[in-house]
Amino acid sequence: MRRQSWMRGAPLLLVVLILFVLGRGMLLHRHASFEKKTGELPMAAIPLLEHPTQFFHLEDLKGEVFLLHFWATWCGVCLQEHPVLMEMKKEGVTLVGVAYRDNPKEAQHTLAKKGNPFKINLLDATGQFGIDFGVSATPETFLLDENGRVHYRFKGPLDFAAYSTTIKPEIEKLKDAKKEA
Repeated sequence: MRRQSWMRGAPLLLVVLILFVLGRGMLLHRHASFEKKTGELPMAAIPLLEHPTQFFHLEDLKGEVFLLHFWATWCGVCLQEHPVLMEMKKEGVTLVGVAYRDNPKEAQHTLAKKGNPFKINLLDATGQFGIDFGVSATPETFLLDENGRVHYRFKGPLDFAAYSTTIKPEIEKLKDAKKEA
């Protein structure tokens, strides 16, 4: 009898175990990582967040060093990192925001309420632009040089330590290289 009652609970135990493993993997994935990545920028036209029928070409930013930041209102850590983005804006960092698989009205409302750190706000409602970049989850940030080449990819939420010790020095290196050229 006892063996039969244990056997009835086995499927439930298996489901709980699978959910635990998947959940743990997703949590581990969200730890920030910074990796050198080189490559050309996908030059597709992407809709503006405020005017989804108007399009912007990232190649219009050639000549500038900038961060391309994929975020979403449904992403809790994206909202937690917002003060870091606001500080970066104060320090003169050019940020381009991409509302990834998001509702444009909710994204606009969030930026109006929390402040808008972005020079340009783009909308990737389907996620295709992010897929072209290799985005696996939000938030993800890419550092691009003045020629539109990706130099670094930062997976996960930005914090003040990562900005001051990793991202800021890399931005300065690219800007210095631009001045020397």
